[in-house]
Amino acid sequence: MFKDTFAVTLTNAGTSVLAGFAIFSILGHMAHVYNIPVDKVVKEGFGLAFIAYPDALSKLPISPLWSVLFFVMLLTVGLDSQFAGIEVLTTCLVDAFPKYFKSKRGIVTVAICSMLYLLGLPCVTRAGIYWVTLIDQFAATWVMMLLVVLEIIGIVFIYGGNPCWFFISPCIILVILGWSITTFAPPTYGKVQYPDWGLGLGWSLVAFVLIWIPVVALYNLRKARGSPWERFKSLCSPSEEWHPYLDIHRGERYSEERCYNRKDHKSHQEVDVNVISSSWL
Repeated sequence: MFKDTFAVTLTNAGTSVLAGFAIFSILGHMAHVYNIPVDKVVKEGFGLAFIAYPDALSKLPISPLWSVLFFVMLLTVGLDSQFAGIEVLTTCLVDAFPKYFKSKRGIVTVAICSMLYLLGLPCVTRAGIYWVTLIDQFAATWVMMLLVVLEIIGIVFIYGGNPCWFFISPCIILVILGWSITTFAPPTYGKVQYPDWGLGLGWSLVAFVLIWIPVVALYNLRKARGSPWERFKSLCSPSEEWHPYLDIHRGERYSEERCYNRKDHKSHQEVDVNVISSSWL
């Protein structure tokens, strides 16, 4: 796992650097052709893929072929990203409601794809680029950073973790989040300023995504038994039904400190379920 982590990280960084050489060589060529500074060729964002690159490809020999290959590449990259997103949604529903969805995974997948297709239709209208920019600035930055911080807190302080997860990663992410907050500017596309209702819609999107975390926490706190402290402590401990699937994975970081007896609902036989305990409560 340690070697694989380094391999994936270095490969990702290497491909990004290689892509940077290709991108900035084209931007430099366009700046030379139009006799303007590089930063005036195109601003960051979607204009690089849909304005700068097509313009550069139109000046190459056999430009239609290169243009087709480029946009086919964008299509395949988009589909590849959708595979991961759809799989996450499908798996969450199937795992949360196995009684209803486990035997209907294909139907669930088609339903999710259809719903996301309908939600994405406004993004392909004439005003679609403005919707995409708004969603990208709010949902793909603020929400992701906050969710990553909360996820690390949950993993480290409840399930345990090494010093990297405990201190280094949260600090780096919080610094990035703080910098994003202090340098926040209302979204724009070109010279178009978004109206106040557009900003309100963006912040409403952020609130809609994050509001479910405290709502579910309060719901589970109300369902828990015992005193308020015991309820809070139970919510900050791993579930009794959670544990690594294989016994060989339950050593070292996972300590089998307690064993719960529960009845198997199918066979009505008592089985032992090993769980890990929280190390900070």
